[in-house]
Amino acid sequence: MKTVICLIVAVTLATVYLSDAQQQETNGCNTNCSSEWNTQICATNDEGKTKLFPSECVMKSENCLKKSKYIKTGPAEGGSCP
Repeated sequence: MKTVICLIVAVTLATVYLSDAQQQETNGCNTNCSSEWNTQICATNDEGKTKLFPSECVMKSENCLKKSKYIKTGPAEGGSCP
């Protein structure tokens, strides 16, 4: 019984540690966009560069992580941006 309790405590502590480490790696940015992969969008940054993103969530994650300033300009047409 003590072994089971120790194992549960160890798994819980490992989960908390990994969760904290992942939060630090992502600098507080939301990077969980797994449910939005079929909504490709086009976005343009303040320099006029256009980029295709798998979803608006991914664009926002990149903006946060890389301090980018992409803004959604519309849906992708045939898997590319006009």
